[in-house]
Amino acid sequence: MSLPEPIAQLPASKKLQPGQAFISCRLASMRKIDTKSGPVFLTVAKMPAVDQFSHPQTIELHSLNRIGKSNDDWSGVVMVGGTSNTYKSVDKDTGESETVYSARNSLTVVED
Repeated sequence: MSLPEPIAQLPASKKLQPGQAFISCRLASMRKIDTKSGPVFLTVAKMPAVDQFSHPQTIELHSLNRIGKSNDDWSGVVMVGGTSNTYKSVDKDTGESETVYSARNSLTVVED
């Protein structure tokens, strides 16, 4: 399996901080929501597939400003965040209840 062709590269003058990542994607759709701390834009984007037989990865970016319009290619730095998610599940075979631990990840655009 080969890696996809890069859309863009992180400029040599920029350094990533811990918890940051550089991504390249194509914007699919966006919406604006109002929160207690002000408006936030939620942008759904697709990252390149690894090969012609794989599906592209779909992600959601959070930003304070609109980062583009549908079908725009976008590259930039995001802060990787997330919260823990815990819930109860019942094993169908044994009937035993167990606690499931997972996480909800978020990608917030680092805006200049």
